[in-house]
Amino acid sequence: MGARSSLVSVSVAVAVLSFAPIAAQAGDDGPRPPAAAAAEDPAEAARMQRARFSGKRFLLSSLAGAVVGSLVAYGTFSALCDDDSDCFGAALASVGANFAITPLSVWGAGNALGGDGHLAWTYLGGTAAFAGLSVPGSPDESYASSMMRFKIAIAIGVIALPFTSSLLYEVSSNTSFVRWRERNHVRALGLSPMPGRSGVDGIYASISFGF
Repeated sequence: MGARSSLVSVSVAVAVLSFAPIAAQAGDDGPRPPAAAAAEDPAEAARMQRARFSGKRFLLSSLAGAVVGSLVAYGTFSALCDDDSDCFGAALASVGANFAITPLSVWGAGNALGGDGHLAWTYLGGTAAFAGLSVPGSPDESYASSMMRFKIAIAIGVIALPFTSSLLYEVSSNTSFVRWRERNHVRALGLSPMPGRSGVDGIYASISFGF
């Protein structure tokens, strides 16, 4: 149905019991079965439809996280690094600031664009970006090689951070949509009398459901 498909409600009505001839009289249109009332709030339904996985929102929130996180990291590094040190500590502090701010920026941008993701899942995605730090080196690896491997893992993590954070945000947002859809897809069976000229001519059984 597409990304903008709206919630559809279907009502099936069947005459299950008849007390008198109903449609035998010419010119008598007879009563109409009642339509199933929509149980969902239209505003809530529209909001949850926007919470479905969106590639456009994924890219925009990733870009927002990358820009804000990079600015914070640069500011942190510039404030802590001086000419009298190798600035390694400043670099680690800037990475930490980047990790603290980027997922938060992704979450804020995603919510502003109609998502319904969870902040904890967004930070979990950020953690996945630095999975390379958990890879052990060889037993006879030199200190220089270890530092090079560490710096490469950090660089990859910083680049991947906004994308992995945004990906897990979209996954959690789509999960919210799926749970909402399951809650609102409860089938309902209703019975209503079918009045006629002689009183009650029958009963309509209606089954309503949404998809």
